[in-house]
Amino acid sequence: MSFKSLVDQNFNFLEFDFGFRSLKDGISYMKDDLELEFHEGCGQVDINFFVRKNNDIFKPFISRSFDLNSIMRKVSDEKMEPYPKDIIGYLTEGSNINLHLTYYARMLKEHGKDILNGDLTIFEQIHKKRRENAKDT
Repeated sequence: MSFKSLVDQNFNFLEFDFGFRSLKDGISYMKDDLELEFHEGCGQVDINFFVRKNNDIFKPFISRSFDLNSIMRKVSDEKMEPYPKDIIGYLTEGSNINLHLTYYARMLKEHGKDILNGDLTIFEQIHKKRRENAKDT
């Protein structure tokens, strides 16, 4: 099964339950100013939120990309279930990739409902901190 098929299989709830749309030019889902992007290669799978908003908070030149794992850990107060122990090493086999995607889809459903319904507060807090840190350099 292709990576895109595995993503669609695990994350199609974004469309059906939360009103996201699948972007045909890549492997991502978009709703309003929030995009969830998926990348696979070199034995890794990256899942990132990207806030596509320009306003007083989300000013350009500071990253508006946010790792799904980090965001889920913040919004779950570190109470996420442990990452599956049966995924060993690089994510090169379809079965490992599917286990990885299944885990993060489950965590997003369980801990990310506010975000998926449009609450960008966690991203705003992180972005403000990034801007402060950028001023210090």
